[in-house]
Amino acid sequence: MTSRAERDTRSARLLGILVLLVILWPTSASAHGINGLAESDYLVEITSTPDLPGVTVRTIETGARIELINEAPYSVEVLGYSGEPYAEIRPDGVYLNRMSPAPYLNETDGGGPPPSFASAAATPQWLKASDEPRLRWHDHRAGWMGRQPPPHVQDDPQLRHRVLDWTVPLRVGTNVHFVHGHVDWIPPPDTAVWTAGVLMLAACVTASALSTVGRRWVAPVLIALAGGAAVADAVGRATTAADYDVPWFLVLITAEAWPALAGLASLAAAGYALTRKPGADLAWGVAGAATALMAGVSRFGGFTSSITPTPWDGDVTRLLVLIALGVGTGLAAATLVSARRPRDTASE
Repeated sequence: MTSRAERDTRSARLLGILVLLVILWPTSASAHGINGLAESDYLVEITSTPDLPGVTVRTIETGARIELINEAPYSVEVLGYSGEPYAEIRPDGVYLNRMSPAPYLNETDGGGPPPSFASAAATPQWLKASDEPRLRWHDHRAGWMGRQPPPHVQDDPQLRHRVLDWTVPLRVGTNVHFVHGHVDWIPPPDTAVWTAGVLMLAACVTASALSTVGRRWVAPVLIALAGGAAVADAVGRATTAADYDVPWFLVLITAEAWPALAGLASLAAAGYALTRKPGADLAWGVAGAATALMAGVSRFGGFTSSITPTPWDGDVTRLLVLIALGVGTGLAAATLVSARRPRDTASE
């Protein structure tokens, strides 16, 4: 028989966990995609660039944008969708033609309607947009803009397909040069297999953490592993999203703050649990729930898309998410179960 005080304590712990889950759920959901990067099945690559000394062109953010850096003493002009002047990257910075429709269309990957005064036939009006000779933009020519994959991809989505070849024109003086590239469809991962892996890992973690040895030794190691996976994933996404003027660690503490904090909380919970202080299981249970939500559920897109916004292969990202989500869920479930059953104090 358990005393009423013990029952009240278990009930309070259970209520506290549930409240934290409710609080953390919307927080983790809002953290998803906050840095503007997203998973994709389309690989954007540049195949050739013009031979312009001092000018560098590359894709960034997993192909979502193109970056042009001009360290030459002359200006490089990017032409818009109708061949009009869109942007000039001069030695003293970037200038945008406010009369071109392109600056408005290129603000986001999905684009937006340009204002009524914008016209490719209008005389350019240049506005300085940056003091650095570096332009990053979403170019709709260098990406698949359809809502659905092309028909030949839909016929066999498990094979890699060439979706389109693209060209972006540049102009230096009166000479026109071209950046060439292509977009390939990369088969998405088997979502069912990765989801099953999460469920199996969570079940094994729950069973292990419910034993006395599991609470003392296994759970702290597992929550440290989940925390490390969450931090690594957050750092990877921050480095991918880092801009010229915003270093990766500033992106980490802004756009990736919640997943990173959840990972750090898990590492702290692991250290606390190893001291065998009272409430250690509650600490790693709550930290596990936070990690599962912020660094797991919010990253589920990696299980459905082949390309992830990280500097490493998508399977590495998926493995980090699997660890964070599976271990975090398993430890949170173990804490909920243990909070509802009498504790064998003699075995502690």
